[in-house]
Amino acid sequence: MSAKLLTYSRVLLVLLLLTVVPAAWAQRATTVRGVVIDSLTHEPLPHVAVLLAGSGTGTKTDADGKFSITTQSDFTHVRFSLLGYKAVDRDVRMGRSNRLKIELPPTSIPLEEVMVRPRKEKYSKKNNPAVDLARKLIALHRDSDSCRNAFFSQRKYEKITFAFDNFDGRMRSNALFKREPLLLSYIDTSDVTHKPILNLAIKERTIDYYSRSEPEAVREVVTGIRRSGLDGFINQDNMQAYANEMLREVDLFSNDIKLFDQQFVSPLSQYAVSFYKYYLLDTLVVEGEKCIDLGFASYNAQSFGFAGHLYVVYEDSSYFVKRARYTVPQDINMNYVSRMILQQDYQRDSLGNRVKVYDDVVAEFRIANDMPGLYARRTVYYTDFSYAPPSIEDIFDGKQREVTLPGAYERNNDFWVENRAVPLRMQEDAIGMISTRLLEIPAVKWTAKVLRTLISGYVATHPVEDESRFDFGSITTFISGNSIEGLRLKLSGTTTARLHPRLFASGYVGYGFDDNKWKYGAALEYSFNDKRHSAVEYPIRSIKAYYGYDLNYLSQRYLHTQRDNFVLSLRRGPDYNATYMRNCGVNFKYEFAGGFSLELGLRNERQESTPYLPFEVKQPDGSINTLSHFSQTMGEVCLSYSPTEKFFTSYGERRAISSDAPVVTLRHTFALKGLLSDYTYHHTELAASKRFRMSKLGYADLILKAGKVWNDVPYPLLIIPFANMSYTVQPESYTLLSPMEFIFDQYASWDLTYFANGLLFNHIPYINKWRLREVVTFRGIYGTIRDNNFYPDQTGLFLFNKDWNVKRMNGMPYMEVGVGIDNILSVLRIEYVFRVTYRDTPGVDKGGLRVGLHLTF
Repeated sequence: MSAKLLTYSRVLLVLLLLTVVPAAWAQRATTVRGVVIDSLTHEPLPHVAVLLAGSGTGTKTDADGKFSITTQSDFTHVRFSLLGYKAVDRDVRMGRSNRLKIELPPTSIPLEEVMVRPRKEKYSKKNNPAVDLARKLIALHRDSDSCRNAFFSQRKYEKITFAFDNFDGRMRSNALFKREPLLLSYIDTSDVTHKPILNLAIKERTIDYYSRSEPEAVREVVTGIRRSGLDGFINQDNMQAYANEMLREVDLFSNDIKLFDQQFVSPLSQYAVSFYKYYLLDTLVVEGEKCIDLGFASYNAQSFGFAGHLYVVYEDSSYFVKRARYTVPQDINMNYVSRMILQQDYQRDSLGNRVKVYDDVVAEFRIANDMPGLYARRTVYYTDFSYAPPSIEDIFDGKQREVTLPGAYERNNDFWVENRAVPLRMQEDAIGMISTRLLEIPAVKWTAKVLRTLISGYVATHPVEDESRFDFGSITTFISGNSIEGLRLKLSGTTTARLHPRLFASGYVGYGFDDNKWKYGAALEYSFNDKRHSAVEYPIRSIKAYYGYDLNYLSQRYLHTQRDNFVLSLRRGPDYNATYMRNCGVNFKYEFAGGFSLELGLRNERQESTPYLPFEVKQPDGSINTLSHFSQTMGEVCLSYSPTEKFFTSYGERRAISSDAPVVTLRHTFALKGLLSDYTYHHTELAASKRFRMSKLGYADLILKAGKVWNDVPYPLLIIPFANMSYTVQPESYTLLSPMEFIFDQYASWDLTYFANGLLFNHIPYINKWRLREVVTFRGIYGTIRDNNFYPDQTGLFLFNKDWNVKRMNGMPYMEVGVGIDNILSVLRIEYVFRVTYRDTPGVDKGGLRVGLHLTF
C-alpha cells in the first residue's frame, strides 16, 4: 500500500511540474532598458516615446535619453518615436533582460533633389546637394559680417553659471540634503539639458563692445560685474579668467573654434568639407522664417569636431544662417566633458548685416561615472547694435582689449534689473543663501578647504580664502631631497592683500640633514596699484627687496617647476655640482597695458665653494690656489612682450592658462670688475615661445633661445645647459644630458613638443576607446666656447672639475627625441627619450622612460 502511495505521489509531482513550471515560465517578466540618441549628433534624446507594441504599455526617455520598462504582458516589438525623427522598431527577447542603444535618424523630406540621409555607408561628396550647400555657406559667410563696417558697437550681457549637475533620486537621498532639506526647494532645471541642477555660483557682466576695421582694433568696456555663490572658497578673478578662456564666445564663421584649450574644426571652416559629412534633413520654421536643416557630423567621432545642425534661411540668395545648434560626439577624445551643447542665433539688422544675438555654451563635467557632476554654462545676449563712430573719442587709444570701469563691482540692484537681458529665476537669485547654508555644513566646508589647498598649493590661515591674511606654502616644497642636502625640510609662507593691498611679505626657512646647513630667504614687495589677492596679479607694478642663502645647482634649473618640489627628489643619478649662494637685491617691474613689460634689477651674489666644487685657480708657478668664494654685483634689464597672455595667479606664482600667446623676452645682465664685483660680466639672452595650432592635426609648443657671455669669466658665470636629473618631463631641460657635460659662452637652443590629439589612435579600433593621444618631442642645443674660457689653467680662471670631462661640440648640436603616449587615464604621459648625438660619451644615458602628470581637457 505504501509503495502504491509513493508511486501516486511521484506521478502527482510530475503532473504539477508539467503544469506549474510552464505557467511560471510564461509569466516571466521582460525588461527593456537602454538609451536613445540622435543618429547624426549622438546627442541623447529626451521625451522619446517607448511603446511595447500590442500591449498598450510604454514609457518615455529621461533627460539623458535613458529608459527602462518591465512587463509580464505579451508584445510584438518595441517602437521608438519622436516628432522630427523617423520611428524605429526593434525586436527583443521575451522573458529576458534586454539592453538597447537606439539611434533615431532625423526625418528627411524631398527638396527637389536627391536627399542624402545620415547613414554611415555610401557617403559621397560628389553630386551631393548637402555638400554643395555647405560650400556656398563657406564661400559667402563673411560677406554680411557686421564687423566689416568701419565702426561697430554693441552691448553684451553675459551670465556664467556653475552648478551641481543631475540631481537625481540618489543625490536627493544623500545625507547632506537629508540634513538640509531646505536646499532641495532651490533645485533648478536646466532649460537646455532639462536636468535638475543645484546652482553654486553665478557671475554676471555687462560689457560695451567697440570695433574698428581700419586700423583694426577691438575694445571691451566692462560696466558691471556681479558675483554670487561660493565666493569665499574660489578665487573669483581666477575663475573669471578660466571661464573666459575655457568657455569662449564662439565665432562660428572662423576656421577653428577654441573651447577648453582645445581647437575644434568649425562646420564652416575653409577645410570643413574634408572633415565633416553634411546632410539635408528637413525644413522648419525658426523664429518666423522657413529654414533648411543642414546636418553635419565629423568623419571620425573621436576627432575634435562637432555634430549638429545649421538652419539656413530657405530660398535666400545670401544663404543666411539663422541658427546653429550642435554638440560634441560622445566618443570624442576629450577628458572630463561628458556633454557639451552649443547654440548661436543670428539676425539681419536694418542694413542687412548679420549680427549675433545669442551665444550659449553648456558643458557637463564628470571625472568618473559614479561621481556627481559639475554643470557650467556661459550665455551671452547681444543688443543695441550701432555703426556710428564711438562717442568716446579715445576709446581705441589704449592697448588693452578689456577695461573694467572702477565702479563695476559696486552696481546696485536697480542697475542689474535694468541691464539684464533676462531676469534671474528664483533659484538663481537665491544662490547666496544656498552657498551660505552649504558652507555651514562641516563636511562641505572641510572638503572645499582641502580641494582649495590642493589646487592652490597653499594652506590658508582663515576658513574663507578672501579673509586670510597669511598663508603657508607651497606645500609641494615642504619635504624634498637631493644629493648634497639629503632630506630637506622647508617651511614657507606669504601675506595676502587682506593684510595690506599694496605691501606683501614672504619668506622661508629650510634645513638639510646631510650638509647640516640652514637655508632661508625673505622678500618685501610694494605694489604701486592695489591688489585683490596676491602681488602677482596683472598688472605688476612694484618694487621688491630680497635676501637669501641657499644651495645653487649650476646645471639644474627647472624653469616650470619649483626647484625643491618633492616630485624632483627621485633622480636618475647623483649631482654634486652646486655652490652655496648668498644673494640680496632689489627689483623693479612695470607691466604696461598691451603686454609690454620692463624689469630693472640690482643684486649682489656671493657664491661659496663646496667640498664637491672647489674654486681652484692655477698660479703662474704651477701651484693651485683655492678660493672660498667670489662675489658679483650685477645690474639687469629685461624687456618682455606678450600681447594676449592670460594667467592664473596664486600668491607668488603665475601660471599661463594657455600657451597660445607669443612671448618674447630680451634680458641683459652686467657687472663691472672693482665695482663690488670680482669680474667684468656681460650676458645677453633672447627667448621666444609660442603654441601653434594646426586644427585637426593638433598643436605644437615651440621655445627658442639664444644667448652670449661676452667676457672671460669663471665657469659658474658661463652658460651651462640644464640637465634634467628627475624622471619627470621638464620643458627647457635636457632629459639625457649629464651635469656639466657642456659649458658654453654662446649658444642657441630649441624645444619642440608636438601633441597630435589622437591623430593616429582615434582611427584604430578598440584603442580609440581609451582616448589616447600621441606626443613627440625634439629638443637640442648648440654652443661654442672661446679658448680663454675653455682653458682656464692658462687664463687664471677656475679650473674645471676633472670628473666632468667637459668637451667642445664638434659642429653637431646636442639633440634628443622623445615619442610617447599622452592622456593615459586622462592624466598620465609616458615618453621614451632617445639621445641622438654624442652617444659615445662615456657614462651617459642613451635612452630612458619619463613620465608626466597633468590635467587637460
